[in-house]
Amino acid sequence: MTDLLARIEAADIAIANATAFIDETPVGRLFGMLGGVGNQPPMRALCGAVIVSGAGRRDWRLAGTGLRMLAAHSLATWLKTLVKDRVDRTRPSLLVERGEYEARPGDSDEHDRTSFPSGHTAGVTAIATVFVRSYPRHRIAVAGAATFVALVQIPRRAHFASDIAAGVVIGLAGAAIVERLWPSFGPANPRGRRAR
Repeated sequence: MTDLLARIEAADIAIANATAFIDETPVGRLFGMLGGVGNQPPMRALCGAVIVSGAGRRDWRLAGTGLRMLAAHSLATWLKTLVKDRVDRTRPSLLVERGEYEARPGDSDEHDRTSFPSGHTAGVTAIATVFVRSYPRHRIAVAGAATFVALVQIPRRAHFASDIAAGVVIGLAGAAIVERLWPSFGPANPRGRRAR
């Protein structure tokens, strides 16, 4: 197990160093802006927009999906915080800019030392999973957008690859728990009505 963790850590560091140059390019700056979409306020705003849109159209399936997205995001955020409060890991930015790297049990609340796991990824994965369960015809676009927001954290120097992998697991767990406790009513057709 220790050998496996060492190999994962070595791969994380190699990927971070290999992609570090991207952050200083125009593409990297664009990634920086787009990757910020995964922050909590934009994700909660997206959930709110889905809820309001559904309620405004009297599409209770859509409104309910938005509420479940918000619940899954909240749960995933709570779960990732539980982990972050127990693990100190420096972010790739410190590795690239100062050659500083550390990963150990700890309870630091410094942003630069709370890389593991990726909260951006946990949140966007939870939201995307819930939405796709209700609207599977949009799965390719939604999964693609969620994957982009997750992976762009690497060239942004915000997270290591294993931080993202852990975020995906947490996001899927949050969505699964919400789906179990508050299930959807089955896939919707393109107009948002219940499939027959």
